[in-house]
Amino acid sequence: MKKKNTKTILIALGMLAAFALWTFLVRCVDVQPIGPDGSRVGFAAINDAFHALTGVHWTLYTLTDWLGLVPIIGSPILLAVCC
Repeated sequence: MKKKNTKTILIALGMLAAFALWTFLVRCVDVQPIGPDGSRVGFAAINDAFHALTGVHWTLYTLTDWLGLVPIIGSPILLAVCC
């Protein structure tokens, strides 16, 4: 059992390290003012190329905007039901 816990902790620490590395890289690598209102974006060349490839889909934007309300509305309901 102890070996399984050690493996789980090592996996969690590895993921935490990967997250910290990714955050550092986004803040430091290829940062250019290509975002809305000249906001600075990390990995700007990759982001710009992907945006040029896919374009803007307002239907998907609207859908994800409304779906973002689901957890905001659902979590108080879940809290009320479970407590």
